[in-house]
Amino acid sequence: MLQREQDRELIPSDEEQGSAAGRAQSRVILVDSRQQLTGSFGGWVVPERHPEPVRSDIHQAFEIGVLLTGSQKRYFEDLETVLSPGGMYLSPAWERHAWQTLEPGTYTLMIHFLSHFLGEESFEGMSWLNLFAVPPRERPYARTPQTRERILAVAHEVIRELGEARRGWMAAVRLDVLKLLYLVWCEWQPSEEGSQSVEMGDLGRLAPAIDLVRSRPAARTTLDEGAKACALGRSQFSSLFRKTMGLSFGKFVSRYRVLKAAEMLLGTGSSLAQIAEELGFADAAHLHRCFVQHYRCTPGHYRRGEHPEDVLPVREYHPPLEAILSPTRRRRAAASR
Repeated sequence: MLQREQDRELIPSDEEQGSAAGRAQSRVILVDSRQQLTGSFGGWVVPERHPEPVRSDIHQAFEIGVLLTGSQKRYFEDLETVLSPGGMYLSPAWERHAWQTLEPGTYTLMIHFLSHFLGEESFEGMSWLNLFAVPPRERPYARTPQTRERILAVAHEVIRELGEARRGWMAAVRLDVLKLLYLVWCEWQPSEEGSQSVEMGDLGRLAPAIDLVRSRPAARTTLDEGAKACALGRSQFSSLFRKTMGLSFGKFVSRYRVLKAAEMLLGTGSSLAQIAEELGFADAAHLHRCFVQHYRCTPGHYRRGEHPEDVLPVREYHPPLEAILSPTRRRRAAASR
């Protein structure tokens, strides 16, 4: 099965995932680092600092975000939107997205997961992948106060499951994630562009090309090479890749190579010139230009951690659940313990 994280060897076996299910760290994914993956799912509550400049991120897992309190502006390639409590956004792998907190006391529930976490689930025959595969402006969003209220209720259920880590919590969270997607799907009215069907099998068909890129990050894998690896025609492969992954194959290759450079900047003492040579960039200046384009900061700043707005920190379950629950929900949460 295709796994859309950067290092397949980081994904635990079924046995390892089972043994890790009861440990707190199995609920956390660290974004874009060698320790990023401890399971097929990660979730945390993010206390958003204010005031703060626009921050951006790009990663290799599906992301669902629910605004719990406050107000936040979200930026995607073709969309700028303001979220209020109960607002929800979807972001597929490899998509750059940015945000800015608009008021103090803003908290977000952030969920990351791999494709096999939801598997073949569908809504009336439509794979859940379709909700992520369309351009940002075409994706489903909470359109009514009633839907936002229901989304908040499910979000708090996710937080409670993560906090209590009861037996079978992963199954419960999986159902909650599907319910979040179902709630926005119910109000979704996709255009002709958004109605193109994407299936889990499409990810599998693209796996050889993605594996080819990952196996040789120093190579500039071409569209023809990707198509050949998948035994597809050039045009068919290009169309399928863009439809399923939400970006062109060329952009995917570029982002992957820069991401590997970012890993080496943080995980090794190699110079920029050495990293550029190892990853097949023309020279250090070429890598520098590509890095700034993708990460909006220089490699040196990234390595020194001088621009934390572009490097997400490790997420912790903070503040405590009670700090973001209404008085009524606090009483219910206390009574259920």
